[in-house]
Amino acid sequence: EEDAFGASSSSASRPGTASVMGPTNLDVDAVRVYVRVRPQNALEHKHGGQPCCTYSNGVRGVNLFEKNKMYDFSFTKVFQPHSEQFEVYDEVAAPVVDDVLNGINGAILCYGQTSSGKTYTMEGDFNDPHMQGISPRVIHELFDRIDASPPEIEYDV
Repeated sequence: EEDAFGASSSSASRPGTASVMGPTNLDVDAVRVYVRVRPQNALEHKHGGQPCCTYSNGVRGVNLFEKNKMYDFSFTKVFQPHSEQFEVYDEVAAPVVDDVLNGINGAILCYGQTSSGKTYTMEGDFNDPHMQGISPRVIHELFDRIDASPPEIEYDV
């Protein structure tokens, strides 16, 4: 069953998710919205900075506090400050890599204020496999899987 915007009831109830009906009438998540909250940096600790958010709704909600007001937001998933690079990759990027290798276009966008952690999340430390961000992991995974595929399958890169 679809809502007024064409989204099926199964995905319309998932926060941060839009749905489209593809050519084979399969329900495909078109947009997923993730949030990664970075830990406080040394300067914030030095000046006695306090966290400005709490988490709710399992791993989906963020509550922001500003000037005695609370704002609630829901997302596909929230990565809290202790989240590891591989966790973000596995949840956010790995499904996109799967789709791309199956012929479905995919994109991962990173947006945020200066010093919010975009470069760390997307690039990380190229020289440390544990600390690599999304981009180097995607590149390694794509080429590893292309190399491992049967010779009759061709990929244009």
